Amino acid sequence: MMANKKRISADKTKKRAKKADKTKAKKAIPAVKPPGQNRGVAIKKTPVLLVILFQLITLGIYYPIWFLRRMKSFNKMAKITGEVEISKAALVFALVLEILSAVAVLFGSRAGIFSLITFILLTVQAFRSRRIMVSYQKMHKIKLVMPGLAVFFISPYYLQYEINRLNIKIGTRRKKNTRIRS
Repeated sequence: MMANKKRISADKTKKRAKKADKTKAKKAIPAVKPPGQNRGVAIKKTPVLLVILFQLITLGIYYPIWFLRRMKSFNKMAKITGEVEISKAALVFALVLEILSAVAVLFGSRAGIFSLITFILLTVQAFRSRRIMVSYQKMHKIKLVMPGLAVFFISPYYLQYEINRLNIKIGTRRKKNTRIRS
């Protein structure tokens, strides 16, 4: 009986040791994969004309929404490249200001200060996104030119255009399921 208890306690200690080894192995895995394995970060590919259409339909409110919908992917790329991440608080604040600006315009009031603050916030985020994308391109040895003037004047459209090109270059675009018909 005593030998049986010793065997059971020995089995328990072996199980605990295996669990400890597994947790150590999990902790030993680096958070960032080597550059060759990071090709899986994909930002949502959207036709630029559709972005322009959404911008017109929503009276300019779509621009902060565009950033919010792509923020997770931008931040993944930022972690990989070591760049500063995009701020969710700034984007939400810009969205609120953009909504206030649109409402003020609809009621015939002036909304200049809201528009100016929104423009500044979104321009900063656009250049941050550009920096993230340029670093990511350099890491993967992809040559895409991203002039700052284009980012400044036509931010969401130009960034989306470059995102579409980057997805094609890296190969993260999903292939359609093609079947051979007989």
